[in-house]
Amino acid sequence: MPPLQPQREYFYEIDLYGRLWHEGSELTDEEFLRFFFRHLRPNTTGQHPDYPYVVLCAGERNYVRCADTPIVFQRYADGQLLYAGGLAVAFVPELLRFSAEGILYHAAPVGEWGRLAPTALLELARWLEPWGPYYSLHLPELRFPVVIEPLEPAEEHVLLRPHPEKACIACGGANPQGMGLSFLYNRAAQSISTWVRGHPTWQGKPGVLHGGIIALLLDETMGKLLSAMGMPAWTRRLRLHYRAPVPVGARLHCTAHVLRAAPPRFLLKALLQEEQTQRCYAEALGEFVSHSNPNA
Repeated sequence: MPPLQPQREYFYEIDLYGRLWHEGSELTDEEFLRFFFRHLRPNTTGQHPDYPYVVLCAGERNYVRCADTPIVFQRYADGQLLYAGGLAVAFVPELLRFSAEGILYHAAPVGEWGRLAPTALLELARWLEPWGPYYSLHLPELRFPVVIEPLEPAEEHVLLRPHPEKACIACGGANPQGMGLSFLYNRAAQSISTWVRGHPTWQGKPGVLHGGIIALLLDETMGKLLSAMGMPAWTRRLRLHYRAPVPVGARLHCTAHVLRAAPPRFLLKALLQEEQTQRCYAEALGEFVSHSNPNA
């Protein structure tokens, strides 16, 4: 038998923009890029651990290292994120994440997360806005904003998204007229918050949110806190104090915490404030009774 030929080894770099480099030259042939990135996988050869990815091809081992992630999405178009000569993944807003440096990522076929290059980010930027300590995406085709989580969320924070199968007007994802509210539960503080922009369809008098919508926001926030704490309950009594009219379009912060927990009864307080100035528009005291003992 002829002696085995040694594996040929080559070394590549992927930069922050998703460009592929070999020995100082950028590789731009789209057919080659599609082949290369389709076969890109974690390096389990035991060789060159400083190159965490590899492409195996016949007698070649093509080792790859990255400035950040192996997949860098360079375009967003028609519900897809495109990379590497026209390869694409379906864009799923719930699979977006952001880093402590403000870089946006999306789930990727290799390396778990793929960085969004500036060109892709620019195509989404006008639909992004802050949501408390997080961000939210307001694409026109979405029925309600989608909250973007950090890559490494604080241990005490739990993001509660709308339930896709529920028709609740506040937190359900199956109600076409619903608000689609998300909430951020703080386990350590046993408090909860949501951030929302007052929608024109929620108004009472021209330019002002309806008082019933304000009551709904306050009541839902308190009820969601009890559910997050594992103590779902019905509202028994709601006492409201409207302090000022809420302008349509205002960016609002609604928060709640428990004042007293003596199961099956609970007393909570909620505030509705302007997000930036923290001006209080309304506050509520809510008396709740456990689902398991509604007649208590």
